[in-house]
Amino acid sequence: MDETEKLVAAARARGYSDPEIQARLAQQGIQWAPSAPAVPGMSVTQPGRDATMSPTPQDATTAAPGGAGMLAALGAGTAGGVYGAYRGVKAFAGGRATAAGADMIQKAVTAAGGRDALLERVKAYEAAGRGGLLNVSDLDPNLTAVSDFAATAKPEIHGLLGKLNEERRQGVPQRLLGDLQQLSPAGYQSPEYLTGLSKQSQADFAAGPTGYQGLREANPALSPKANKRMVTFLTSPKLQRAWSDAASVGAIGPLPKAGPTSFETLQNLKERLDGLTSSAFGKGDGDLGRRLAAARDDLTGLLTDEVPGYKEVAATYRDFAKHQDAVQAGVEAWSNHSLQLPDLARRLEAMTPVERAAFQNGLVGGYIRDIENVKTNRNLANELVARSATTGRKLELVFGSEKAFTEAVARYGMEASMSRLGGVVGGSITARRGARMADVAEGALDVAHVASHPMTGVPSLAKKWYTKWLPGKTAEAVRPLVEAQGADAIARILRRLPK
Repeated sequence: MDETEKLVAAARARGYSDPEIQARLAQQGIQWAPSAPAVPGMSVTQPGRDATMSPTPQDATTAAPGGAGMLAALGAGTAGGVYGAYRGVKAFAGGRATAAGADMIQKAVTAAGGRDALLERVKAYEAAGRGGLLNVSDLDPNLTAVSDFAATAKPEIHGLLGKLNEERRQGVPQRLLGDLQQLSPAGYQSPEYLTGLSKQSQADFAAGPTGYQGLREANPALSPKANKRMVTFLTSPKLQRAWSDAASVGAIGPLPKAGPTSFETLQNLKERLDGLTSSAFGKGDGDLGRRLAAARDDLTGLLTDEVPGYKEVAATYRDFAKHQDAVQAGVEAWSNHSLQLPDLARRLEAMTPVERAAFQNGLVGGYIRDIENVKTNRNLANELVARSATTGRKLELVFGSEKAFTEAVARYGMEASMSRLGGVVGGSITARRGARMADVAEGALDVAHVASHPMTGVPSLAKKWYTKWLPGKTAEAVRPLVEAQGADAIARILRRLPK
């Protein structure tokens, strides 16, 4: 029993004209009209109205919405005193709140396109593997607003929806990875795995009889012309400076002497330059890496020109490197938001089919990396739904076909819709939510009729119900739909609604 109920109970026991009771009622914002009849069973006819109101409180719960029903409720209350009025209005308001909840749902369903349209969306979520965690707020923003109202009015509803939202948020990476596996049946291998596999194959080739090791074993002799070119290269300022800088950051061993050299010595130098170049880039020293790469390329050119069979071996070795570079370029291209569509198209056109496949796999790797790092489905899904032309082309490459890409985009839209529940259970109560609660209360009680009643204490009670009791009661009416989880449960409730 709340404070007001205690006061009216005391008023009934001690008499409504008791000054102490009147003073305590006044502190609660209730002004008692001593002239108001308080005789049980007495009928009351309002000035200016012809209707005689029934004193039976039960009539209030079955009265039709509108002034007549409200007058009936207040008539019951007048006949029984303040407490009777309180109970009568509360009973009538409960019925009106339930009706307001049903009306809220029906209006939201109508605005969303109708019951059948919503049932089709439920089927789509189920087909996309998202039926088990479906909430009605995912189907349309109008239904999200209903959930928003209910979660604001009832802490219990807020808690349940908050738990559901957290469970769904944690499942974002698994759902998006599942989409990729389902829509790209060709399979997926990580960029790290492919790069490692390519490097191992490259090393095996280099160490085999058809690779550099075979050339070492053959140890082809260099012509005087070749030796002269090699001496010029070894004494060039470009190589000397790059090697000195590399030595300062960890290179070991001197340069070969600038005299007659064997193929094996020069090949060892070339491989050493390969390693130093990779090391410099790996440490973030791009300037040194580029200078070492330039020296390495000069040496490769000399060996290609002067050593029989070297061109073919180097080309095969370089193909492995291009494959590795293409994978890494794909990973980087996914995250490069400044990359324009024409630039992406030119890159793809310059690649061989093998390199293009490697680049595509790198894009998939970058996409998966973003999925695994995502904290919420809101930002990623919204970004992908509002994709640029370049992002769209990247996604087409990720999913491998236009059909799979189109289906993936539809599922991004579902994730974006599912993220709205986070807005329902997070943040503060906004003016919009407050306005919605006031609208519901306004529909549940008719202030004009309450205020016209001679029992002037009732409007004060009604104002309290507007802001406290009625929103919660209305939230209870929409609770079954708002809290329903899963496609089957939601579909059962929707089917009971009129078309």
